[in-house]
Amino acid sequence: MPTKKLINGIVNPTPWTLDPLIHQNISCSMIKETLGPFPIDATFPATIHIIVGIKTFNIQQSDLSLYTEFSISVKADNPNHLIGFIYGKESSVASLYTGKTLCSGKFPTFHQPENNITMMNILMKGKNEFGSGLQERLLQNQKKGKIPLLIMVKAFVSVVIAGFPLRQVVVFVNCSLVVDNLSPNHKIGIL
Repeated sequence: MPTKKLINGIVNPTPWTLDPLIHQNISCSMIKETLGPFPIDATFPATIHIIVGIKTFNIQQSDLSLYTEFSISVKADNPNHLIGFIYGKESSVASLYTGKTLCSGKFPTFHQPENNITMMNILMKGKNEFGSGLQERLLQNQKKGKIPLLIMVKAFVSVVIAGFPLRQVVVFVNCSLVVDNLSPNHKIGIL
């Protein structure tokens, strides 16, 4: 069983795991307050696993550009009997290095029904100008095996209770992590 961290690995036997235990009580309280005396047992999605693979990571010395392509697989487990989730339009994910976007992508719009495990694949692409100083720093971090990244998620989510969608809210997730490499088609470890 993975340790209870926001994220605990990339493309290794223990994938990134979002463990919303802190938010679970808040979310369930909000749902219960909205419903008033309606008896319901609410659990926020038990686990969300995110696995990242690096498909392309090329630094072009000629125009100081960085071309990146990350492949993300997301598995969301909803154990609720009466509660579903609608993930709305414009939900996005981005990967940043020292404040500069490496790549970004869009989450698909979908409805996750109750008692359901949903799998989705997201392709994140990026072409960004990286100055020579930033490229040098990135290459030094790559050689040391310690690359700091920030993963930013912006998700538009509606809770659906017994078939009735509630108001849409925006969920922001920012996760800082340090990985050992960004080489295409290699295992990535989190430090």
